[in-house]
Amino acid sequence: MLRIPDAFLRRTQALSGLVFLVFLAIHLGNTALAAFGPGAYDGAQRALRAFYQAWPVELAILGALVVHVLVAVLRKLGGRPAPATGYARWHRNAGIFLALFIGGHVFAVRGPSWFLGFHPEFAGVAFSLAY
Repeated sequence: MLRIPDAFLRRTQALSGLVFLVFLAIHLGNTALAAFGPGAYDGAQRALRAFYQAWPVELAILGALVVHVLVAVLRKLGGRPAPATGYARWHRNAGIFLALFIGGHVFAVRGPSWFLGFHPEFAGVAFSLAY
């Protein structure tokens, strides 16, 4: 089996995490605007959509996420020891939890525009919270 140096995997995971972090900051900031009402949320959503829902950017974001998870799996399969500190254990467990649910979240959030041609905006958030 091909042995990939852990130092390379760590750098790859850090870089992919940084790319995803940029998107995540924008995504969570936009989501936080929902507290200020439909106008604030929808306005930001429409302005940001041209950037982070453009297909090259979206592919880069999804690619970074896939690489990040794949490298985590490779590092675990490579015999990397279990984390010793509480923070490291929390981080790994949070990553496992998120990896299990991120596909459903992406499909629920982006599916309507990919397959049905519309963007749910604030109404989609309100529907998700209510149901």
